[in-house]
Amino acid sequence: MSWLIQPLMLKRGFYIKFHESKSLVRQNIENQNRNSGINLNRAMIQQNYQFSDDKINIAAAISLMVINVMLGPLVYGYFLMKKR
Repeated sequence: MSWLIQPLMLKRGFYIKFHESKSLVRQNIENQNRNSGINLNRAMIQQNYQFSDDKINIAAAISLMVINVMLGPLVYGYFLMKKR
């Protein structure tokens, strides 16, 4: 499935940000200070935004495919009728 999703995430920064946020979470668990909660929330919010963007891209690709499949036969039939 990754071969389908990878071209949709053209920015390679996605992976870097994801790993950074993972390490951030680890650091915050180790530190257990007042600031850690804020950083952890920030990292989690960033992750959620990233994943939602990917889902939107995948949904757009699928909807375009469906539209093509639906419109293809209609256009083909129209040109067939025009030939007669």
